[in-house]
Amino acid sequence: MPGYIPKPIEKEDLHGLIGKLTPLTTTLEERVLPAKTSNALVEELLDEPELLNTIKTGFQYLRSITCLNEDQMWTSGQAADIRCFNIEGVLQNTIETQPREWPDDIAVDKDSSILYSERGERTVYKVKNEHTEEIIKLQEWKPSQLCVTSSGDFLLTMYSDDETQSRVVR
Repeated sequence: MPGYIPKPIEKEDLHGLIGKLTPLTTTLEERVLPAKTSNALVEELLDEPELLNTIKTGFQYLRSITCLNEDQMWTSGQAADIRCFNIEGVLQNTIETQPREWPDDIAVDKDSSILYSERGERTVYKVKNEHTEEIIKLQEWKPSQLCVTSSGDFLLTMYSDDETQSRVVR
């Protein structure tokens, strides 16, 4: 059987073969960046808001609103439907929620599909082309608020059944 006899390695030889690590040095430099805010924008934000229109949604208690585009918005209230209105207040579309409960929150994803959370069923639904699909079903947690990010991800807040914990998930 062959044997192995190790040869002592000199530290400097090892450094020459594989290199050596040097300590990381960092320097802190304070940078002050000027605010890139135009005075026109600041003045515009400080002016009195202008009421463009009042939309009668038909909900006794309006709970949530989300924009579909610049001209349309989805609304939900304490009713088993979600309603889309144009900027003039004309009803464009109505979605009946499943399982006929009012949604806790609504959002529109990057494909213009409507998302809604329903705490009683512990579910988040997606409605696309008038077809409702269950996309998240939770156990021991109840979904609450929804948000679709600019990258297309969506954030969901939820809380535990005993209401002692809450979290935001992506």
